[in-house]
Amino acid sequence: MLKNTQSVPLYALRRSLPNWSFEENLAELLEKLPDYGVEEVLTVIDAEEFTHGQMPLDWLRAYQQKLFRLKTELEKCGLVYSVNPFITQGMVDRGRDSREAIPGIVMCVGHDGVSSKVCACPLSEAWRAHTRQVWSLYAETRPSVLWVDDDIRSYNHGPVRYGCFCPLHMQKFSERVGRSVTREELVSAMLAPGEPHSWRRLYLDMQSQMMIDLVAMLAKTVHSVSPETCMGLMCSNPSAHCVEGRRWHEFCCA
Repeated sequence: MLKNTQSVPLYALRRSLPNWSFEENLAELLEKLPDYGVEEVLTVIDAEEFTHGQMPLDWLRAYQQKLFRLKTELEKCGLVYSVNPFITQGMVDRGRDSREAIPGIVMCVGHDGVSSKVCACPLSEAWRAHTRQVWSLYAETRPSVLWVDDDIRSYNHGPVRYGCFCPLHMQKFSERVGRSVTREELVSAMLAPGEPHSWRRLYLDMQSQMMIDLVAMLAKTVHSVSPETCMGLMCSNPSAHCVEGRRWHEFCCA
């Protein structure tokens, strides 16, 4: 379950500690955080322009040792250690290409046929297996909260804009309607003017259930390693999530 079990709100700092400046950044945190009343550090892993794309396991295994040290040093100062992965499904390619890094991975495909090189289709079994390994490594550091990144969504996986229409999605959608449906046929029906086509609801319902299933997988993975770790939900602008019609109750209680 995605929830906050803390009895009082925490004043948290979201901070990246890059590999090459870890010692400098750690020293700064330990010196400055008490002065500003910060109680929790949300450690952002492999963030923004420094990202490798889909997380390399060898890189994370090496960086995990730094996370263990960060946790120890923060707790000595009475501070809470949490983890906020920058990439799970992926937000945008940023010039990276993860297609060869995870054999068999299926990437997001847009309504127009464009394919991402980093952002994974949430149905991809190869990506799910990889992600379970990644999140197990995060959980081994026993964070107070492990934050589900806001890239767990059905839209906006640049260059893909509006949901995934890859072969896996089209197969699943075809099973829902009882006949084979092409990407072009589905997109045409969904965007047709006038009374909304019945396929629009079917597609959005399917996308919603996939996201719910995905966060449930993440929670199960984390709690199988670290039962005491809470699951947090990093949320972008709620109005943006209205694009996909997110069902917040089901999503947060997965």
